[in-house]
Amino acid sequence: MKRILLLVFIALTVFGYGQVQSIDPTKINQDTVDLKEVIISATRTERKLTEIPMPFNLVTKKEIQAIGGSRLQDVLTEQKGLTIVPQINGVGNGLQLQGLGADYTMIMMDGEPLIGRYTGTLELSRIALGNIKKIEIVKGPSSSLYGSEALGGVVNIITSRPVTPRILLSSRLSTMGDFDANVELDHVKYKLSNQLFFNFFNSKGFDVDPANYGRTISPYRNFSFRHKLIYQPIEALELSTAIRIFHEVQDNEYQVIVPSDSIKVNGPGKVSDLTFIPQIKYSWKNNTQFYIRANYSRYYTETKLNELSSGNEYYFDQFRQEYFKPEVQSTCRYFKNQNWTAGAGILYESVNTNRYGENVTRSQHTSYLFLQHEWKLNPKVDIITGLRYDDNSVYHSQWSPKFSLLYKPTSRIQIKASFGTGFKAPDFRQLYLNFKNSAAGYSVFGTEVVLDELKKLQTQGLIEDIYISLDQKSTLKPEKSIALNFGMEYDHPTFGNFSIHFFRNDLKGLVEIQTVALLKNRQFIYSYNNIQNAYTEGFEAEWRSKLIRNFQISLSYNYLLAKDKDILNQIKQKQIYGRNPETLESYLITKKDYLGLYGRSPHSGIAKLRYQSKSGKWDASLRCIYRGSYGSAATAGSVSGTLIPSSDRNSNGILDRYDHLVTDYFILNAGYAYQINSNWRISTGVENLANYKDELYIPTLKGRNFFIQIQFEFFKKNKS
Repeated sequence: MKRILLLVFIALTVFGYGQVQSIDPTKINQDTVDLKEVIISATRTERKLTEIPMPFNLVTKKEIQAIGGSRLQDVLTEQKGLTIVPQINGVGNGLQLQGLGADYTMIMMDGEPLIGRYTGTLELSRIALGNIKKIEIVKGPSSSLYGSEALGGVVNIITSRPVTPRILLSSRLSTMGDFDANVELDHVKYKLSNQLFFNFFNSKGFDVDPANYGRTISPYRNFSFRHKLIYQPIEALELSTAIRIFHEVQDNEYQVIVPSDSIKVNGPGKVSDLTFIPQIKYSWKNNTQFYIRANYSRYYTETKLNELSSGNEYYFDQFRQEYFKPEVQSTCRYFKNQNWTAGAGILYESVNTNRYGENVTRSQHTSYLFLQHEWKLNPKVDIITGLRYDDNSVYHSQWSPKFSLLYKPTSRIQIKASFGTGFKAPDFRQLYLNFKNSAAGYSVFGTEVVLDELKKLQTQGLIEDIYISLDQKSTLKPEKSIALNFGMEYDHPTFGNFSIHFFRNDLKGLVEIQTVALLKNRQFIYSYNNIQNAYTEGFEAEWRSKLIRNFQISLSYNYLLAKDKDILNQIKQKQIYGRNPETLESYLITKKDYLGLYGRSPHSGIAKLRYQSKSGKWDASLRCIYRGSYGSAATAGSVSGTLIPSSDRNSNGILDRYDHLVTDYFILNAGYAYQINSNWRISTGVENLANYKDELYIPTLKGRNFFIQIQFEFFKKNKS
């Protein structure tokens, strides 16, 4: 089947090229994206799409509708240069960008960060797509504007703004039992705009191992509520508030498998978050805008599991996070072709959880200032420089500069370059976590508590083996990065748009999870450690074009290298050995043998083909996502009783040529939509058409899933 999909991938390429030969140059639209679109997350100011000096993706409303998904991960899975990475314990799907992990990318809604990460990963399925207008993805460090979480880049989800009275209803049903329903009410009268959005989602989960009790992904249901209120008493003044509420209930059923026992557990899980954002915007003489805003967010999770046989409590976990950030910002245009943006704020964060082993609220705060200068030097050159200062109560001060350049030698060529630094302070979890997940069969300790916990377990005689020294405390340091991006885009009048962007991220003190001990019941204990030096580098290439009338095609390829510099030095000094698992013969690891960091695919790509009818009433699409082989993890994991083996077969602590790699694979998605009239739209499609599965290494990858979606929109027509 993989070969067939490979042929489909190649066929799309050949088909696209073949069609290009016959197109009429006078009728082609050179760009599949509306160049009048604006993007705001890249520079905190509104800029035209053609004036962004760093690599980015813009996902429009039309593309979101064409995919036919219901959650954020459905859309991000099909974007160039992005990889959706499931957690090894099956909880959460994170976003990998330029080879950097999920906790290095800031995910925002309407310019404000979303909180609530589990082991550093923000669960993308928490975000309903219902009233999302577009998604902006900026690649490369954005710490100069957004602080430490934006070291790898920024994903900004822009919701729609009420502009006319409207009612929108939609529902989606899939063969795997997922049900999604949306209600959006827009009201506009005089100077007041009001929007209510409600989403309900129900999943029956799915199972890849019937031999185990329960389901691989347990059933759950959630609802989202969003309210946006905008009042504009005079043209220069705008007052607004945004409220977001999310609540989810999970029906957990697990089977915990250990060598000497098998325990069946069940019980409820809850996830909820609340966000309130008030904002005042004042414009003065069209040259200066002032913003005063605040963000209060609260996130809470609770899991309670009981033994099925006895009903006794087996496991309890609760986590509460609070976030408060008041901020002021001003954008000024004192000189022609120059914009100045300055801002300041204070971020307060606190966490209370039994995962830290004690009922203590831990908190920290960060004060920050940022300044940015945008200069349109001439019609061909745009320059953006920025600088941010963060003063953290735990890790003191940090400067984050950035420089970006856009050069247009002709109207069809853009050359982009950007350079910046970023940092990421260790979070509460990496410092204080004291988490024993008996249900999944592992424990994780923060660096501040790991030695004490290991000594306790050793005294109790529970330790089989320890992989670190108990005499030397490991102290985590902030991670730092230096990033360089360079690329070019070219609009050919006949063949469409070509782009290629190179990137390099040098990281110092990268925090990675490591195995520190093995218990006698075969459960692993993990902690965190700084990898002193690592890097990710590679490039993204894309071609997109409209073919013969009404056809659109895009092909993208991503090449990635991600390696630990310390490991490379040890290899150079001939200090690392491996062992052939079949012959048991030892060998010296060479630079060629070393495959790099876990979870990173050197090769990935996406092919998309879309047809829109001449009348505009219906459209169809076929999308193929390829992910190359990769090492799953240095340690074994578990998803609801399904054991995921370690890739490190020879136990030398690195990924090399004799280790096991997850097989490369294709996912094929297809969709069809028909606009019945101005009110009704129906769409259908299938996810994972080839029904690719890897129950052992990717148990969270569900199989073939057909869906149907119906949408009704009623809006008040203007009287003429």
